Amino acid sequence: MNKYLFYSIFTYGLALLLCMACEEPVNLDIESVAPKVVVNGIFTPNHPFQITLSKNKDLLSNDSTAFIANAKVKILDSQGALLNELIYQENQVIPYYEFEDFQPEAQKDYQLSIEIPGYPMIYATGSAPSSVPIQSLRTEEVSIDSNSTLYSLKINTSILDPIQEQNYYHLQLYYQQVASRSTSNGLVNKPDSFIPIPIRNTNSPNTTIIADINSNGVLFTDEQQDGEQLNLEFQAVLDREFTGENPQVIGELRTISKDYYLYYTSLTRQLENKDRPFAEPVIVFNNIENGLGIFAGFNHRRDSVFITQ
Repeated sequence: MNKYLFYSIFTYGLALLLCMACEEPVNLDIESVAPKVVVNGIFTPNHPFQITLSKNKDLLSNDSTAFIANAKVKILDSQGALLNELIYQENQVIPYYEFEDFQPEAQKDYQLSIEIPGYPMIYATGSAPSSVPIQSLRTEEVSIDSNSTLYSLKINTSILDPIQEQNYYHLQLYYQQVASRSTSNGLVNKPDSFIPIPIRNTNSPNTTIIADINSNGVLFTDEQQDGEQLNLEFQAVLDREFTGENPQVIGELRTISKDYYLYYTSLTRQLENKDRPFAEPVIVFNNIENGLGIFAGFNHRRDSVFITQ
C-alpha cells in the first residue's frame, strides 16, 4: 500500500475513533503563556549595532509582529562596563535600536543588556571573529539555452583556512547588473543592489555544509579540513531577462561566531521540517537569557567576477 495513502487512512481512522469516544464536551483549562521577547542582534565590525526587539506570537496567529519601543538597550564590554545605550529608530520598515557612531570591533566580547517594563532583565554575550578572505572566485561552463533566456553555470570558490583554530563560515552568492537596462515589459532596472543567486547543489567533500535559509549560500566549518584550502563548487541557473548581459557575480564570505553558526543551521533544519509531520522536531539555538533569539557577530570579505558567455 502506498505509504502516503496509509498515513491518510490511519489519520482519518484515528480521528473517527476519537470523535466516537467523545460523548461530552471537555473544557480544557489551558493557562495562557505570556509572550517572550525576541532579540535579533546580528552585528559586524565597521557597522553600528542594530538590535531589533519584538514579541513572539502563537504559530497560528495572523497578527502582525509587535515591535517593542520602550526598552533600554545597552552594550557593555566584557567586564560589564557601559559602552553605549542604543536609541530606538522607529522610522524604519523594521524598527531597531542603534547608536550610529558606535561600531563593534573584531575579536572583542560584548554584553547586551535589555530592560523592558514588565519583563525580567535580558542578557546576552557575543563577539565577531577576524575575517578570512576568499582566495579565488571564478565562473565556468556557462551554457546558454537557445530556446529561452536561461543559462546555467558553475561557480567555484576557494578559501585558505587558518591553521589550528576552529572556524565557522557562511558563504553567500549574489549578482549585480553591470548597467541599467530595459526589460521586455518596458521597466528599467538599475544595478543598485545585490540580488541572491539561487544555487542548485554543492560539490564538496566537506560534510558539514548546510544550505542557508535563503538558498543562495551555505554554512560550514573547517572541522574536517583545518588549515587546508577549502574548495566549493556551485551550480546555478540565471535568466538574462533579469541579470542583463555579463552580470557581475559577488561572493561574500562571512567568518562567523559559533553562536551564529548554531542559530542559522538550526533555523534551516527547522524550516526544512515544517512540512514533514513525522520528522524529528528541531529546537532553534538561542543564546538570549530570559528571552529568545540571537546576539552574535560575523566579519566578512567579498570578491567578484564577471560572467563571460
